[in-house]
Amino acid sequence: MKVRFFLALGAVALAGVGLIVATTSAASADIEITFTTHTTNLEFVTAAGASLTPSGPLVPGDRIMVRDQDTEGNTVSGYDEFVCTVTFNDDELCDGVASVTGVGDITVTFLERGGAAPNSPSVFDGAITGGTFGYRNAHGSFHAVVQPNGDNQVTVDFVTTG
Repeated sequence: MKVRFFLALGAVALAGVGLIVATTSAASADIEITFTTHTTNLEFVTAAGASLTPSGPLVPGDRIMVRDQDTEGNTVSGYDEFVCTVTFNDDELCDGVASVTGVGDITVTFLERGGAAPNSPSVFDGAITGGTFGYRNAHGSFHAVVQPNGDNQVTVDFVTTG
């Protein structure tokens, strides 16, 4: 199973911080940003209990908790945290928050089709559903691609309204 997809979401939200804040006075603006996420913490919560590695195949109801460090280039822009619940057909339903240092939080949600399978997809998409402070009107979508080293490259399309 690839858990690196969680990283991409947080990074997407964080990377857009500066641009979103700069454009919040406009009636609306589209901003495309690319950034990288790197998983720093990962825990599986199953019927057998919590562990750093699953004791067997994940089944509906199992949960995965992830924390990532988000960067733009070589600069750390914040972190993200996600909770994913395994659903049917090895899918994972995920909700999370990306925290951008000194700017605010961004909420995201996505369904990773086949995310709990041993050979999970290397590409996934999700929605930016809102935020706080500098991101209070943020919404949009993101596209994440798992890199060979396990990090995620995330491209975000933020749409902001004043």
